[in-house]
Amino acid sequence: MRVRGPFPAAGWKDALAAINRQCEQVDGFAPFDEQTVLDVAAGALDSHIWVIDDGDAADAVSDLRGAYEGDGTQKAEQRRENAPDTEGHEKRATESVSALAGAPLEVAGLAHLGRAGTVELAVRPDARRRGYGRVLARKVHADLFERDSKTRGVDPRAENAVAGAWAHGDLPAAARLASEFDLTVRRALLVLQREIAAGEEEGDGGGSSGAGAFGDGAGAAPTRETVDEDLATGGFRLRTLDPRADLEAFTALNAAAFASHPEQGQLTEADMRQRFEQSWFDPDLCLLAVADGGELQGFIWFKPEEVPSEYELYVLGVAPSAQGHGVGAALTTAGLRLIAGRGARLVRLYADADNTAAVSLYQRMGFATAQRHVLYG
Repeated sequence: MRVRGPFPAAGWKDALAAINRQCEQVDGFAPFDEQTVLDVAAGALDSHIWVIDDGDAADAVSDLRGAYEGDGTQKAEQRRENAPDTEGHEKRATESVSALAGAPLEVAGLAHLGRAGTVELAVRPDARRRGYGRVLARKVHADLFERDSKTRGVDPRAENAVAGAWAHGDLPAAARLASEFDLTVRRALLVLQREIAAGEEEGDGGGSSGAGAFGDGAGAAPTRETVDEDLATGGFRLRTLDPRADLEAFTALNAAAFASHPEQGQLTEADMRQRFEQSWFDPDLCLLAVADGGELQGFIWFKPEEVPSEYELYVLGVAPSAQGHGVGAALTTAGLRLIAGRGARLVRLYADADNTAAVSLYQRMGFATAQRHVLYG
């Protein structure tokens, strides 16, 4: 059992993606969020990785390596693989051997420290209950304390610069691990979802939630015409996103709408462009509320899930000057009707638990809590 790192993110994309996928299949949610996956894939300079090797796999690879010990060329190659590279980052001696054996990259667990100063950590499902998570967490904790004390000249235990550690799904094992480091819940992120019944895009029936079709349960479901009328009354109209022409204004609108949000509000034009380049991106799934003068005042953006009938309400944002005029509700109604017309049967979204206005809006539209993610700090 060996922990190594911190490493720059470059080179660990496949390992992180594999663990993320395996955990999501077992737990029902991914341990590393989208920004982490994108940053690691791009080799972001503010992403750092720790890995813990699978002891059982290491023994198996060691046995395999022994079969080559008689070959001096092979031993010399192994020594070169094990030596630090020109950047001082350790190479995996077992990587070439395990690849030769047709085995996957043998990493039991992985931790990531990202741009927001938050840590995410995961252990492969088949390597759990062996203490890997605890050992990995202790190494990351110790390294970050050491870093903080060197860069800030203070006792990091008195003032920890790290923003916290995410526990996606808020599993009991994560809570127990957090308690060992005297960490408490500082933030909660809710996953809300609702079903969409056939025909809801026409406003002729409510979903299983009991609310009217995208309405608040208080009366008849709004039609596309009433949504357009509501927007027009406020001086707005709807159109879809133009990824190139709208990039600058769209990024500025997102920053203004989420000025106090620790992640969403920090997205740059490069971050947006990176999302526009993803295979799932469809500009027709991003509706904009535009003022009479052409200024962007709000948007709702959907992301198709791997299951064709499932969508994520990716982001709903309204400019501060347009808030309180029903723009968010009108965009949500129009957006849900849009994906219903594409065959959506389930939609989910993420909302901070303390954002009571947003949570209340979604609850009125039939959403209910499905999962809870927490930030320990």
